[in-house]
Amino acid sequence: MLREFAELKKHWGISIQALINRAHDLGHIDHARRESLYKQLAARGWRTNEPVVVHPEQPTLVRAMLGRKYGEPHNR
Repeated sequence: MLREFAELKKHWGISIQALINRAHDLGHIDHARRESLYKQLAARGWRTNEPVVVHPEQPTLVRAMLGRKYGEPHNR
């Protein structure tokens, strides 16, 4: 199941621990399963170093909106 959370991290770009908490908050996993997943994270060393690389987002929408309002930036 941790691999499934890792796949979700690739898609959403948030930590596996946050995804586990959200799954618990929504009632998809119970307290015992959440604790078990936390122990698995710790045993694999994923609490501080998750195995999924999330690349920084490129804010294309904000850039386009600002470009329309103020014009495109000039490179120097």
